[in-house]
Amino acid sequence: MATINVSNSDSYGTIEVSPGDVIHITLSENPTTGYMWETTEHNSSQIELASDSFKTASSAAGGGGKHIFKFKVLAPGAGSIKLENRQKWEKDTLETFSLKYKSE
Repeated sequence: MATINVSNSDSYGTIEVSPGDVIHITLSENPTTGYMWETTEHNSSQIELASDSFKTASSAAGGGGKHIFKFKVLAPGAGSIKLENRQKWEKDTLETFSLKYKSE
């Protein structure tokens, strides 16, 4: 079992995983603007969202931080994880994070 760390710069990349691995995605976010990351696509029979949290970067009011998603690989196969940064009341997306994975 391994932890695979990815961030904004890994978007649109591909990673190799094995069942039991944890994909740890850390993305920059400033929720005080109303823009927040949310999961929009993943194959729940192959991977599960184990946790979804936010850590502030500073104690200053209105400051940004990091949104952290942890996905656990359940079964072999290939697929993708897609996250979108948007305001919940808007349809337009500010930014998209997409990651392909494959497992044997």
